[in-house]
Amino acid sequence: MGTAELRFRVYAGALALGSLALLASVFIRRPPPLLTVVLVCVSALSATLSAWLWDVPTALKGLFAPVAHRAIWWDRLAWWLLVSGGVLCLILFAYVAWRFPTLPPTVPLHFNAAGQVDRIGTPADLFTIPLIGGLVWLVNSGLSIGLYNRDPMLAYVLAGGAGLTQLMLMVGALTLTLR
Repeated sequence: MGTAELRFRVYAGALALGSLALLASVFIRRPPPLLTVVLVCVSALSATLSAWLWDVPTALKGLFAPVAHRAIWWDRLAWWLLVSGGVLCLILFAYVAWRFPTLPPTVPLHFNAAGQVDRIGTPADLFTIPLIGGLVWLVNSGLSIGLYNRDPMLAYVLAGGAGLTQLMLMVGALTLTLR
């Protein structure tokens, strides 16, 4: 197994662990909160920063290379992952905007480990969900475009992770608005 394949497996495994932890916190009534936080942090850090931690000068050189000469513009899988993440983010925003007029004056925004509401806010506070999704998509898309020439598998994981994040945020928005 080569170094690139090993790095890809580490990235993908950490991202999968974080995604499972986030899904567990949505679907399971009493997930271990500390474990959820740790796994999500591990997945985010490993998927976005480990390339820079290993070789900062090369990563920065690849990040600021002329954008027009990047092979990512001709890679169909990379384009599909980047565009699908952006479309999912727009769908998430449209769903929250569509549900906004029908929501009560106060909505639950967070639940504790026992499944009880521990944060209440206005329906406008629900727009932070698509905002977070948009920021994740922008950061991951920028990093995947910047790092594609150096490590295409990392670019795929970053772009796919942005789309997966949008799906998990959609589950969260559905859970909060359909209660």
